[in-house]
Amino acid sequence: MNYQLFNESDHTAIYKAYRTGYPQELYKKILEFYFNTTNIDFNNDDNDKKIPLALDVACGSGQATVDLSYYCHRVIAIDCSENQLKNATLKENIEYHCSNAENLTFLSPNSIDLITVATALHWFDIQTFFQQVDRVLKPNGGVL
Repeated sequence: MNYQLFNESDHTAIYKAYRTGYPQELYKKILEFYFNTTNIDFNNDDNDKKIPLALDVACGSGQATVDLSYYCHRVIAIDCSENQLKNATLKENIEYHCSNAENLTFLSPNSIDLITVATALHWFDIQTFFQQVDRVLKPNGGVL
């Protein structure tokens, strides 16, 4: 894979300006999936209905990461492009790392509750990525 593709500063500015987000309904479905319920009330600021630790892989400049962070206590977001990460929106419960999807060695085994990949899986070495997922995902965790 050409990891330099998203590293050009012009490209990262265009990406941030035009990369659309996802509807709130998607995050409701993610929480329903994670908590195995259909009773998620977004009007209730109930902290035990937040995912403890999510990993957003290939986060780009963080559009989906920021949205996801409202429903998680903590989000670790990775991207292989330093320029994309320089353009990422900072938030207290988001931690950004420059890394590719196939190298999650900086994460402890069985430490992640939820792994998300927003429209980037086709860029990965699938077999290597899922070997890493198997290592870092908690036994009852999920991948979306």
